[in-house]
Amino acid sequence: MRFVRFMQAESSIEYLSPLARPAKESDLYSRPELIFRRRGLTVTCISTPKRPRRRGITLAESLFATALLAMAVAAVFSAIGSGASHADESAQRIAATIAGEDLLAKTLLKRGSDLDDWNGRQENHGYLTDLSGRLIAKPQQRVSRSVWIEPEVRSLPGFETIDGRVVRVDTFDKDGQFIGSIMEWVADSEYAP
Repeated sequence: MRFVRFMQAESSIEYLSPLARPAKESDLYSRPELIFRRRGLTVTCISTPKRPRRRGITLAESLFATALLAMAVAAVFSAIGSGASHADESAQRIAATIAGEDLLAKTLLKRGSDLDDWNGRQENHGYLTDLSGRLIAKPQQRVSRSVWIEPEVRSLPGFETIDGRVVRVDTFDKDGQFIGSIMEWVADSEYAP
């Protein structure tokens, strides 16, 4: 916005202030105030300087960026939590497999009529033992396990039937949820006294 005031004067062109003297024609519009006299008029040009464009972001842009950042952080933490949950589940399955194989090996090493004594045996988490009776490694202590022995007859085409037993070891988590089973069929002739 420009304000121009005209006044009568007698000289041709006379600048009232040395600071007001424009260096070139374009400076007339960029200087905040120019006063000069021309052909009997005193002209005061007051122009508003061009304000430099403000750099930065508005409140709406900053709120949008903050919301976007919050969603990205939530997605990252959700992925980390999901990954930790899957890692824990995998570790539990590995522990159950190792504990089940250990109990199956311990059961099958018993010869003779002792095999049936293992039927229904349970070991709770935290109290799992190996062949020598020592507690097994701590990571495998997070599961429970039980042994079930059932008679089963198998036959091969062209041969006579073979009496045997299926030894099944079931594993459970701390809440009693079933994790998995390991089974092996054993001929009775292997365990005859």
